[in-house]
Amino acid sequence: STLHVAIYANDKLISSFVTKHYLLLNGLNSNTHYHIKAWYAIAPNNVVNYRFFIPPYWWQQTWVHWLTALVFITLAALIQISVLRRRKIKAEQKNQQTQANLNAIRSQLNPHFIFNAMSSIQSLIQQQNTDAANTYLTRFATLLRSTLQPKYQGFIALQEEVDLLEQYIQLEQLRMPFEYHITINQKIDTYAVELPGMLLQPLVENAIKHGLPLANVPILKINIDAQKSDIIISITNNGKCFEQGKEGTGLTLVRNKLAVLMQLQPHVISTLQLEPLESGTKATITLKNWLA
Repeated sequence: STLHVAIYANDKLISSFVTKHYLLLNGLNSNTHYHIKAWYAIAPNNVVNYRFFIPPYWWQQTWVHWLTALVFITLAALIQISVLRRRKIKAEQKNQQTQANLNAIRSQLNPHFIFNAMSSIQSLIQQQNTDAANTYLTRFATLLRSTLQPKYQGFIALQEEVDLLEQYIQLEQLRMPFEYHITINQKIDTYAVELPGMLLQPLVENAIKHGLPLANVPILKINIDAQKSDIIISITNNGKCFEQGKEGTGLTLVRNKLAVLMQLQPHVISTLQLEPLESGTKATITLKNWLA
């Protein structure tokens, strides 16, 4: 008599066939519950039921899945940490290099500053104004000592920059009398906003030495303004107009410092503009996104 067979996998019929006297099963899946029904054609009501379960392979078990997921997550995290660390190291190296460039420019600025101060002292001595020369030398030594402090090698508070400018301006007034006015937008927190140390001094020096001597009533104006997230600093003299194509060492150093500044802080756009006026020159530094 023929044998009728029905095979269920997880309660779903997957196969039914007729055979003779024996049953050979192959190709069964792991992690599956099987139910086999068998009966002879001559006794259809006499059904034999056989149930069994084929357990999952070890790699199909839940704990293996969790472990695999954990390994992949850990590897991904380690790779991400490694990438971030490399980026941080690269950024730090770039910042260090940029800071070194800034310091190199500063090291060029100091001799330029000292040389011009010595020229002023020499001028006073040649005028036989020894009292003014002695006072100039004493104040200059104090100012120079301040600028050589480590904190002035990097960024300093705007207020400190203004204080240095006032010391320098009052120093130059010993050599040549002139008026000066410093105006600062009241919205600017001069102790919170920072600038590279001695950024403005070369521009002020340029205005005093090359502009004011030709003015009938020499006046130096420094205006520090804020527009949205930008800082705008203008230095105006009412003497000589700027001659295009004639930039001295001081202006070159300021431009170089602004270029390095943009490398150090990529979100900042810094510019220096020299504008000839009807009488005098206006130098404007714009630091876009400086307050962002």
